[in-house]
Amino acid sequence: MELYSLYYAIFSAITFTGAVTNKGVEMPNAMYGALAVGGVIWAVLFVLQGIALYAMGKKQGVKGSWRAFVPFANLYFMGKVAGVCTVFGQKVKRAGLYALIAQIALVALCTTEIVGQAYLWTTEGMPAFDQFNRPYWGDAQGAAASLNTYLYSYNEFIRSIIQMVYEIMIFIVLMGIYKKYVPNTHFVFSILSLFIPLSRCIILFVIRNRDTVDYDEFMRQKREEFIRSRTGGYTAYGTPMQATPSKPEEPFAEFDEEKKNESDSDEFFS
Repeated sequence: MELYSLYYAIFSAITFTGAVTNKGVEMPNAMYGALAVGGVIWAVLFVLQGIALYAMGKKQGVKGSWRAFVPFANLYFMGKVAGVCTVFGQKVKRAGLYALIAQIALVALCTTEIVGQAYLWTTEGMPAFDQFNRPYWGDAQGAAASLNTYLYSYNEFIRSIIQMVYEIMIFIVLMGIYKKYVPNTHFVFSILSLFIPLSRCIILFVIRNRDTVDYDEFMRQKREEFIRSRTGGYTAYGTPMQATPSKPEEPFAEFDEEKKNESDSDEFFS
């Protein structure tokens, strides 16, 4: 999906500057050029993200680290690196898997749009452009008109819905990872990655070698430090505050059904 975003941004820049109509650049050439430039940028950032996820997975002992370099599968692996994510106090399981499914659907829709536009450029000639710099063929007839309507209305509507689901799942997964590696600034990085999606590749690459932390324990210590700073380290009765013990491990965690199911699911995708 990020590749399509790069393609659309570069193609829009070409058409917005008037290169297509004023300088004689043909529409298919503009499309292929945007795909080529966008593809190179995407490939470089994809490799950086793969290196980061591979390093994180190895450090955490997540199986199948090779999936960090495989399109689609890398989202599932990213979810395994993040672990069980918590949003507003609610646990979200398999967010990476849901992001993978949404990405597959988005790629299919984006491919349909690019191929459909290429066909219309070939058969119908130069399109018009709306206020968002999107091409459309208002004078198309017959099958071409139906294709134009599908691309311009239905395809875009369906894609916008799936895009929203995809971005929510990616946001949840990245927040889970950032909580482990940069707990102090995890929300800022999550928002940045949401509005500038490809920035996550650089962020993950930069933080890949950091030690992970238990976010709940981190927040417990932060709360305790805050209380100590307010009370001078003493309770209301004038006695020294005692450190709050961290949450003990579950004595029968190995028999937990949820963890067993997640392990079985991981084996399926490895």
